[in-house]
Amino acid sequence: MIFRKIDISEKDKLAAMYEAVLVQQEKDEYGPKWTRGIYPCDIDYISHTEKGEYYGGFENEKLACAAVLTFSEDDMYKVDNWEKKTSEDKVAVIHLFAIAPDYRRQGVSKAFLKYLLKEAEKHAETVHLDVLAGNLPASRLYLSVGFRYAGNIRAYYEDIGDCELELYEYDLENEMHMD
Repeated sequence: MIFRKIDISEKDKLAAMYEAVLVQQEKDEYGPKWTRGIYPCDIDYISHTEKGEYYGGFENEKLACAAVLTFSEDDMYKVDNWEKKTSEDKVAVIHLFAIAPDYRRQGVSKAFLKYLLKEAEKHAETVHLDVLAGNLPASRLYLSVGFRYAGNIRAYYEDIGDCELELYEYDLENEMHMD
């Protein structure tokens, strides 16, 4: 599998992969509860790709996974939960982390996450992300790679409304000794 930035010319592959994730999500016990046409949507695909923030994993030109990696603290995450105190410009945030249904349970999620952490290390000291409370597979993945659970917050998302999120952080300066 080749991990790299996703180009704007690959927007249709990105949309198709997330559509497969959304269809699978309807059958899954756990998941992010994303809503078709609201989050994720074409505006997300285009804006993050144009900014060079969308990354993916490709196998024979088929998109197997994707995520957004931004370099600045998310406004929603400006809470006192974080163990590592870091300036906002030294925080990377992972959004829209998804694995296509055909590539689940093959180690792709862990490999892709490790790739994203190495990319984040180039500009950040810590990585933050959230998981919808109760999404056990996602929580287990992040903990298995070395993220630290940082508590829960309440949030409002346009597509799912008021919800509880679990926060996770990864200290790049002290934890980047992965294989």
